[in-house]
Amino acid sequence: MSIRYITIEAFSEFHEVDAHLIEEFIQFGLLEPVEQGDQPCIREEDIEPLETLLRLHSDLDINLAGLEAIMHLRRRMLGLQTRIQELERQLRWYEKRFATHRTIPEWDHEKYR
Repeated sequence: MSIRYITIEAFSEFHEVDAHLIEEFIQFGLLEPVEQGDQPCIREEDIEPLETLLRLHSDLDINLAGLEAIMHLRRRMLGLQTRIQELERQLRWYEKRFATHRTIPEWDHEKYR
C-alpha cells in the first residue's frame, strides 16, 4: 500500500482557501506536512482532520488555540472509543466462554463480612 499525498497548493485551490492559513496551521503544530520533492504536502490521512479545522475556523471563527484544544479532545475521544470497543470485545469473549456454565456460584455475603 502506497502513501498518498496532496500538495498544500492543490488542497488550497480545491477548497478555495488561502495557502497561508494552512501554513499557519502547520506553524501552530496543528498539521505536520511531509516533503515530496520540493513541495510541502499533506498526507491522505490528514485531509479529513484538516477539512475539520478549516470548517471550525471559517464557520465558527475559532482561533488557533481553540482549534488545538478541539483537536486534542477529538483525538482523546477517538482513543477512548477504540478502548471501549476493545473492552466490549473482551466482554463478549468472556460471556461466550462462561455461557456454557449452567450455574453461577452464589456470593456468600456472610463469609466475607
